Amino acid sequence: MSADTINHIFEPFFTTKEVGKGTGLGLAIAYGIVKKHNGFIHVYSEPRKGDDLQNISSFFFRNGKKASKRKGRAPPSGEETVLLVEDDNAVRAVTADTLRKFGYSIFEAPDGDEAVRVFSDNRDRINLVLCDMIMPGKNGKETYEEINK
Repeated sequence: MSADTINHIFEPFFTTKEVGKGTGLGLAIAYGIVKKHNGFIHVYSEPRKGDDLQNISSFFFRNGKKASKRKGRAPPSGEETVLLVEDDNAVRAVTADTLRKFGYSIFEAPDGDEAVRVFSDNRDRINLVLCDMIMPGKNGKETYEEINK
């Protein structure tokens, strides 16, 4: 990335894509989460050589010292059913696969309209809706409002 691009990558709607080809890098959300945990993101990039983003977060440290790894504990898992709403096929597939590996049942929807249909047909089985906020058509907020009715 160029220095000018790096200066804008954490802005909510900044994108290097052509109009209609995408909605941004999504780094504003990552930045907000990391900052909330008193961390920071270090960015290093050179044009045509690649990028390196490092997340340094306070939850890796306790009292100024690196926290030890938990030994003998299994990662948390669930039995609930999640409605996953994501317009990016690759992101949706990876997220659904990861949640399934942790024991969750998944309904998938590629957009807000389909999410509302899936929820309406399965409202008694769905425990959580995990929804992308920026999607073509019905955005995440509109999807939530319709499902919440």
